[in-house]
Amino acid sequence: MKCRFFISKSLLIVASIFWASCSEDDSQPISIHDSSPESSSSGDTLLQSGSSNGSEPAEGTSSGAPGSSSSTPTGDISNSSAQYRLASDPSVTCNQTFHPTNNCRSMVCDYDPPIECHDEQVKLKFNKTEPLEKLDSIEDRLERCYEAIPVYGTGPCHCVGYQTIMEYTCSNGKVFPYAEDGLVYTKEEYEAKFLSSSSAKSSSSVAESSSSAAPSPLCQKMDFITRGEAFKNSLDEKLDSLAAAGETVSDSLKKCVRRSFPYEEGKYAKTQICDGDTTVNPRYQAKLDSIRKEVDKAIENCKAAEVQADSTKTPADSTDTPADTTNTPAE
Repeated sequence: MKCRFFISKSLLIVASIFWASCSEDDSQPISIHDSSPESSSSGDTLLQSGSSNGSEPAEGTSSGAPGSSSSTPTGDISNSSAQYRLASDPSVTCNQTFHPTNNCRSMVCDYDPPIECHDEQVKLKFNKTEPLEKLDSIEDRLERCYEAIPVYGTGPCHCVGYQTIMEYTCSNGKVFPYAEDGLVYTKEEYEAKFLSSSSAKSSSSVAESSSSAAPSPLCQKMDFITRGEAFKNSLDEKLDSLAAAGETVSDSLKKCVRRSFPYEEGKYAKTQICDGDTTVNPRYQAKLDSIRKEVDKAIENCKAAEVQADSTKTPADSTDTPADTTNTPAE
């Protein structure tokens, strides 16, 4: 028992000597924990600085640091680049974004798209806003129109531009369609604030602007006739006048002249009304004069063809029987 106590005491003495030597070697680092007032003040300063930085990270750190703003989700729009704010919650920032769609904005075809006669007739007959010189372009289209759109000739077409939708993507993760004066609105909010209150005023403004924009003279064009009918009427008129003058108008002449003018699509407006004054449409009169000249030329060409055909015909068999010149046997 005494032996075990002696061994334990000896080990304790050796350990004390070892730790004492270590304390002597590391005497300088241990002196940092000196509790002098100067060292205590320095430590307090460090603690205060760390506490300040930790309590206000938004002002002392970059906005890109994680957790710097609890209200902005990761990847959303930053405040520095925001162009708009949400009208219902100005703390939410928004940016303008563009999204392409599959809706074609403009189409180009390898053929002239067919024009419906009805559309152009309505523009001419009920015109209230277009000046007289603008009606010329509508009449150009009217001359190329179709009563029934043909199914042939529809060559390949390709789109040259697609529609793009402008929207407003906000930091709350939602997308809104409208913005005004830097504020973003839902469809309902925008209509309630900007459209419903000004609808009556805008309607009256449109009515005033449309009435004040009426051209002078204000003209309409109507009494439409097809180009084929215009040629046919001119041809019949000319042939009837020739027959009345005593000239021979054969069926072959009529057929020849009519073959010169195949039926064509398109229309003319025969009548023009400007500020209540009704006259023959000058454009139609000019077209009619040109058609009559073409008819006269076609009749001359067909008459000349008839004369040439008559001159090349073989003469008809003569009624006189030619003498028999063959030798007959002697009686």
